[in-house]
Amino acid sequence: MEEDRMALIRSAKEAHDHQDEISRTEAKLTEIRNISSEKKARLMLLKEELKKKVLRLMKIHNEKEFYETAVVELQAAAESLKQTLINIEKKDNNDIDRSFHFKDFRGKLAYPFKGRVIGYKKIPGSARPGAYKGIVIEGVPGSDVKVIFSGVVAFSGKLKGYGELVIINHGSRFFTVSAHLSKRNKIEGDVVEEGDVLGQIGGKRTSGGARLYFEIRRGGKSLNPQEWLKAK
Repeated sequence: MEEDRMALIRSAKEAHDHQDEISRTEAKLTEIRNISSEKKARLMLLKEELKKKVLRLMKIHNEKEFYETAVVELQAAAESLKQTLINIEKKDNNDIDRSFHFKDFRGKLAYPFKGRVIGYKKIPGSARPGAYKGIVIEGVPGSDVKVIFSGVVAFSGKLKGYGELVIINHGSRFFTVSAHLSKRNKIEGDVVEEGDVLGQIGGKRTSGGARLYFEIRRGGKSLNPQEWLKAK
């Protein structure tokens, strides 16, 4: 009987030891699984962070490429306009007979249409205050753009970077440039008077309206339009 009792005790102890071993093994497996889950979570987090970094780098690269391209295109457009004006000067004798001269109307000229000035295009590299090549005027789409001073249409057509464009020669090497028109009403050679409709705005549409780009030049030199137009 004593032997049976001792055998039973040994069996119970072995069973208890086995159970402890099983519990320890299960605990170890759980710990391993938890560590594995944490590692997976960290790995996923690292992957997400890497993805975001890659996307940021791509965005920076794309933006840089976009702006570099935009600068090149704008420079090319400005050069194209400059060359067009040079060609006009070579072709025209600029001796428009008149009793009134453009230079005498500084600060007295009407705006080409009723709108608000929302932007300026500075002369690249110039530190001089007010050194603007042109202004951007926003207004109601379809509004008439009018001639601000009598002259002759020297150019009427499309120009890369400026869209539909009309250049008027006012004599004494003064020119006005109206760009991003939706429609041109005048053709090259037309004699125009102050107040004549040269076209309509609408080529540059935004949520706020349509935009006209406007310049005043004397030969190849850009003049600040707001020094020549009537104060509003």
